[in-house]
Amino acid sequence: MKKNKYTKVKASLNKGDFVHGEKYYEIKSTLLDATNENANITNIRNQEIEGYYILVINAENYEDIKTHCFYLDKNKMKKECNSNNASPMNGTSQANKGNKNIPLRFSINIGSDVFKKWEKKYLCDDLKLD
Repeated sequence: MKKNKYTKVKASLNKGDFVHGEKYYEIKSTLLDATNENANITNIRNQEIEGYYILVINAENYEDIKTHCFYLDKNKMKKECNSNNASPMNGTSQANKGNKNIPLRFSINIGSDVFKKWEKKYLCDDLKLD
């Protein structure tokens, strides 16, 4: 966040991880390696934010690590949660009944058509990663 000159947000505000200007954002990251080919997008919460930056770090080949940075606004993330059958992070259906603030999770295989779609629709270079 320092390289990008973003300001960290206190967790108690429930407005994501950082603020840029007057807009709030959440950052999610996931690591792929020789034993895991799924990008696990976790803890997607209903917050007062503009959108989500998803960093998929592909370390399947340790000599050629690649980072994919995706940006989805709040509405696109909601659609992706629906189309990728996002499920609750914790709890049973019964335990979550009536709870309106259930963090969600879903996975995308790096070789799937869904991942290819993400590369076409959501790939961005907004964040300085080096």
